[in-house]
Amino acid sequence: MRTVKLFCVIAAVYLVGTAVFLFAYGQTLKKRAEALILTSYDLSNWTGRPPTLAVLESKLRGQLKPMSGCRSSECSYEVRVSNGGLAALKMAPYAELSAEYAVRDGIVQSSML
Repeated sequence: MRTVKLFCVIAAVYLVGTAVFLFAYGQTLKKRAEALILTSYDLSNWTGRPPTLAVLESKLRGQLKPMSGCRSSECSYEVRVSNGGLAALKMAPYAELSAEYAVRDGIVQSSML
C-alpha cells in the first residue's frame, strides 16, 4: 500500500512538472514568434534614417544567424522559430516561422518574413 502511494505521488509530480515545462515552452515560442513578426512589421514601417544592424540585433537579442556568402560589406541574416520539440512529441503539427534580413554596410536593406 505504501509503495502504491509513493508511486502515485511520483507520477503526479512528474505530470505536473511536464505540464509546467510544456506550458513554459509554448509561451517562449509564442514570445519569440511575436517578436519576429513585430520586428519585421517595424522595419517595414520605419521612417527617418534607415535601421541599422545594431537596431536589428537589439530587437532580436542574439537570434540572428549569418547566412552563407557573407562579405565584409554585405550579409544576409536569418532567424527561425519552430515548434520542433512539440512536433517530436506529437503534441502539435510542425510549424516554422523564418525571417531574412539583408544588410549592406551596417544598414538593413530589406526584410522578408
